[in-house]
This record gives sequence, structure tokens and C-alpha cells, in this order.
Amino acid sequence: KTTSNKNVEAVGTLQCENGRLNEEVRKLKREVSELQLHTRENNILITNVPVTNHESIFDVLDSIAKILEISFHRSDVSAAHRLRTPRESNRHPIILVSFMSRATKSEWITARRFRRSLSAREIQPSFPDEQIYIQE
Repeated sequence: KTTSNKNVEAVGTLQCENGRLNEEVRKLKREVSELQLHTRENNILITNVPVTNHESIFDVLDSIAKILEISFHRSDVSAAHRLRTPRESNRHPIILVSFMSRATKSEWITARRFRRSLSAREIQPSFPDEQIYIQE
């Protein structure tokens, strides 16, 4: 075989391999996207809760659950923490809660919808009388 024939053959092989790899990347991106969506299905965001020194997110969640008149067990939560906010921001960091089940998440969302208002002051009397939001 001549050098040019070998080069043409090599280019064809590389193009074929590149096409296969591109398809695999597309498939993996879809899978990652689906996994991320599935992971977020059990999450809620709680906004406008002031931060306190040495706070326990679980204590905050327990207080909110009592106000919403729903049961709360730490075992229902797979993770709970505050998200970072930009340094210049004067907003309270959002609380992200990842529940073990979608049913528990739905219970929280439904309870919040039935309650017209939820004030930070209800969690702790020293907090400002600002609305707390719970969203998906």
C-alpha cells in the first residue's frame, strides 16, 4: 500500500471512531442530565431564613416543621445545608434540603401552600418579620 492509501485508511478509521465517541458522549450527557434531575426531585429550597451563630440546620427544619404542623424526622433528610452567597449579597443564604423520598418533599410543599404566611419571626422571636419561602 502506498503512504497516501494508508493515510486515507487511517483518516477513515479515525472519523469512524470520532463518530462513535461523539455518540457515546451524547448518551452520557443525557444520563448525567437525567441523574441530576432525579436527584433534585427530592429537594426543596428554603429562602429568607436569617443565619445565627452555631446554628443547626436540623433545628431550623424542626422549627419550621412544627410551625407547618408536619412531622419531622432527621432520618427523612439525606442532606441539608446552606448554599453559598456572593460576599456582596445582603441576602440570607438559601437552605437546601434533600429528602429521602418525594413523598416527604411533597408533604412540606403542600403544608407550606396551605399556610398563607410563614415569618422568620415564628422560627425565632429575634428574627425580623420577613416572609420565608419554600420552593421546589
